[in-house]
Amino acid sequence: MARFVAAWELGGGMGHVTTLRPFVQHLVDRGHEVTAILKDLSRAASTFQRPGVKFFQAPLGQSRPVKKFEKTLSFAQLLHNTGFESIEDLSTRVRAWRTLYEIIKPDMILFDHCPTGLLAARGLPLKRVLVGTGFFSPPDLTPWPCLQPGTDYSQPSRLADEARVLHVANSALSGIDVPLLGSLAELYSGVDENILMTFPELDPYPQRGPAVYFGTWSSAVGEKPVWPTGPGPRIFAYLKPFASLEKLLRRLRELNHPTLVVVDGVEETVRKECSSDRMRIWRDPLELGEIGRTCDLAILNGTHGTTTSLLLSGRPILEIPLFKEQVINSRAVMRMGAGLMASPNAPEDIIAKLDQLLARPAFARQAKRFAAHHSRFDSVRQEHFVTRHIEQLALGKSTAINSHRSAPDSVAAESLLSSSRIDVLAKLIQLRQLRLNVENEWCTRLYLDHLRVINEYWNSIPLKTQPAHFDLACRDLLKSARQHGLNGDRGVVSITNKGELINGAHRVALGLTLQIPVPCRKLALSAPDYSFQRFQEPQASPPLSMEQLDALAVEFVRFCPSVRVGLSLIPAKPVTTATPGPETGSAETSIPNLVYSQINSVSLATLTHGCGIAFDRLAGLSSQRKPNDSDTSPISVQLCITAQQPDQQRQSPGTDSVLFADNEAEANRWVTTLLSAPTRRWWIAAGANGSDVVNCLARVADWSRQQGLTVDDFGVLIHSCETFPTRNASIEVVYTAPRITPETPEEFTVRQRLPEDQANMQALFDPAQCLRLHGHRVINIKSHPS
Repeated sequence: MARFVAAWELGGGMGHVTTLRPFVQHLVDRGHEVTAILKDLSRAASTFQRPGVKFFQAPLGQSRPVKKFEKTLSFAQLLHNTGFESIEDLSTRVRAWRTLYEIIKPDMILFDHCPTGLLAARGLPLKRVLVGTGFFSPPDLTPWPCLQPGTDYSQPSRLADEARVLHVANSALSGIDVPLLGSLAELYSGVDENILMTFPELDPYPQRGPAVYFGTWSSAVGEKPVWPTGPGPRIFAYLKPFASLEKLLRRLRELNHPTLVVVDGVEETVRKECSSDRMRIWRDPLELGEIGRTCDLAILNGTHGTTTSLLLSGRPILEIPLFKEQVINSRAVMRMGAGLMASPNAPEDIIAKLDQLLARPAFARQAKRFAAHHSRFDSVRQEHFVTRHIEQLALGKSTAINSHRSAPDSVAAESLLSSSRIDVLAKLIQLRQLRLNVENEWCTRLYLDHLRVINEYWNSIPLKTQPAHFDLACRDLLKSARQHGLNGDRGVVSITNKGELINGAHRVALGLTLQIPVPCRKLALSAPDYSFQRFQEPQASPPLSMEQLDALAVEFVRFCPSVRVGLSLIPAKPVTTATPGPETGSAETSIPNLVYSQINSVSLATLTHGCGIAFDRLAGLSSQRKPNDSDTSPISVQLCITAQQPDQQRQSPGTDSVLFADNEAEANRWVTTLLSAPTRRWWIAAGANGSDVVNCLARVADWSRQQGLTVDDFGVLIHSCETFPTRNASIEVVYTAPRITPETPEEFTVRQRLPEDQANMQALFDPAQCLRLHGHRVINIKSHPS
């Protein structure tokens, strides 16, 4: 059993309690101890509906800011207005929150708009989780984005505002032995998880960058709607009182369309005057799911839950926002073209926008497009998954999905993980699998499990999951791979739907291999935009651009920070690189020519298959280690592929071929940097000349030794090679494949059976033997000084 705290400090209404409700109910039902620290306790018990929940009043500030920002242009100004202006007041509330934490001793705290509680939890041995629509969990940026685009709010002004609030926050922490904040963004980015209960199109901060979105969980609370009869579009309005409400209600009555209005606080005389046989005005909520299925247009105040529910039903919306967060939600609806926004104080504008929405079907089309993109979303299943994930995270049985604390600093790409775009690449992988006609056994156990995860995510089976499930499943897969001895970097080859290496993927791959920033455009793609049928019939729509394919490769590799790709493209002519010599400090080392005439007859998909074979060998080798082996370090492998075609066989740019270096200097930089990469690596080369490959490995080993690096072993996959020289190399285990072309798929079947023959597998790794098996010869080259 674990102890949980559900904390809410700022914001009006009971929406925050409703957000926390599914977490509280799930955790109590699972036998955990849950305490709620809330701003408003009046309806908390009836909302949670769990007698086992304990309650505390949230410590609230009493002082008002001396200087209040009338128009909050940033989240820093919002914090200033809500308690981060007075050092003395904030310090007292921080101590009050920490006192509650000392009494409860929680293992995890769920924060819904609770900045003081979050600040007070800094440095405590517990897990912190943000829960909400994203507005109250700003991105890891300094300064934070402007909340009102188009205003004269410069970056220096934003930095100055943040500096003032940061000073107050750190001053409140000064009396506590905890690390101070380096920036305001660190308050939110340092959490263990961020549950973004929204969709990417509705994220209040489009600048957030890579994230997994969990959608909204609508409830069936409310009466079933009964529509008035009559012709015309059905209009639904769910509103709070505002200045122009009466004029809007009268305009709706004049339109004489079937209309349902839910509004509280309106005068009884107005309600009676505006009601008719075509227009009904309710005080109590109506069931939104049924409303979404039956209405044609919605008029809302920009509340996130109601807006999202109607958009998921494909309904256009007229937004009349009353607060800052609602304005941001309304702008998001306008950005996607699914509705319009009007000021609550401008009745003429409201009526004009309403008439415009009724007259133009384009808004409905865009709303339906949003609904189609998220048609696979299942709020009930998603709620179960997220609440279960939070429980597992607290117990140490799950890893974070949206946490900057767990993200590596090695890759700084502009566009990284997107679960929907991962699905796009998954479709590419499965399509390649089908084109090779080898079903689910086209590669290694590692890739087989990977495809199983993809299929569970993609196909309509009982285990069908949402993107977040896919993320966790892949993490579990990689954990399993590590248990099989694959503790280091694993190579993943990006391929096109023709089974060839992605043109241009070397730019992404090399950067990831070397752990340097990789520039990459953020794609406006999602899985529904690129369906499996699209890849089956590429002529029906424009193909993916090279930039998009690069981005897909980046995001696929980013899925797990331990995955790296190395693609080294060697030019047609030998390259000379400057390397330090043992005495003079520099020497000229010639990189051997690795251009092979046979490469054009081998599908590069064959090489990727060979990579999988190498992984199987690696896993098998690791599993055969004995407990008393002196070398107990895990096998750590970095995959590098060298492939090239002669000059006369180069294809024109834009085709699905390997992208070549334009000049020797560029290729020289590739090779030099590649040689500077981590020293333990697994090389896979293709060619007809074994001497060139062995000489190349010897050069790499010599250069690495000159740099004081440790070289453990090198492996080589050589295409169509019969002999190996032994000079400067001792023969242990090397994988040698016969000539395989796409026209001889039966060879794949032979290779599939190879790992299943346990007797031969044992002999395969016997360093004293060099044997031929099903036309394969297996040797290992271990480089050593001459």
